[in-house]
Amino acid sequence: MNIYSRIIPYITLGYPDLETTQAFLELCYELGIKRIEIGIPFSDPMADGPVIQEANDYALARGINFRSLEALRIDTDKADHYVMTYANLFYHYGPADTFQWLTRLGYRGAIIPDLSFEQRDDFAAEVPEDFALVPFIATTTDDGRVEAITSRSAGFIYAVSSPNVTGQAVDNFSLIEAKISLARQHTSTPIFIGFGIKDGQTAAKAMAIADGAIIGTALIQCIQPDAGRERNISALRQFLQGLQLAD
Repeated sequence: MNIYSRIIPYITLGYPDLETTQAFLELCYELGIKRIEIGIPFSDPMADGPVIQEANDYALARGINFRSLEALRIDTDKADHYVMTYANLFYHYGPADTFQWLTRLGYRGAIIPDLSFEQRDDFAAEVPEDFALVPFIATTTDDGRVEAITSRSAGFIYAVSSPNVTGQAVDNFSLIEAKISLARQHTSTPIFIGFGIKDGQTAAKAMAIADGAIIGTALIQCIQPDAGRERNISALRQFLQGLQLAD
C-alpha cells in the first residue's frame, strides 16, 4: 500500500534555503503526498523542540519570514498546503488580510498552536469559506472539549500524542487513541497524529489508530545546511521511501 497519502510532512520554510523547500515540495508531489505542512520560522515557538527551533533560527538569520511564502510555487492540484505559525503574526498583519493573502497564494489552511479553541471565534468571521483553521486535540483535552472542538473541525484534526515538544520519543499512543475514538463519534474530518513520529515503525503505529501521521523533526534532521541541495533532497527521499518499506 502507498502510505504517502496518509503522511503529512513538515518542512521549515527556507531551511536551509528556499530552493531546498521548493525541491522538497516537488518531491512530495512526486511521491503522491496529499497534505504538506510548511512551518514559518518564528523566534519564540511554544511547541517546537530543539531541532525545529534550530532550523527556525537558521532561516530567520538568513532573512526568511512570513512573506517568503510568496517565493514558493505550490501546486494546489497535487496537494493541500497548510502553514504552521503562531497567532502573533496574524494579529501583526491583520487576520482578515492575512487569511485572504494565504488563500490567494493557494493555501488550504493554517495550523496555529497557540490559538485556543475559544480564541478561534475571534478569527472566525475573517476566515474565507474554504480555508481551514486546523484544530488540536491532545491527551489532556477534556472529553467535553474534544466533542466541541471536533464537531466544528475542517481540513484535518491534529492529534498531539504527548504533552512534550516536538521531537521527543513517544512509545505508546494509547492515551491519544482514546481521544481519537471519542472524536470519531462527532466528526468525519481526518485525524492525523503528530509529535514523536520518527520512523516507519512509529508512523505505522499512529496510522493503525488514526487516518495518518505528521512527521517533522525526523525530516528536519535529514537536512544538513552545508551539505548541498542535492544531498539534502536525496536524504529526505531516502527517509520517506523508508516509511513505505516499513509499512
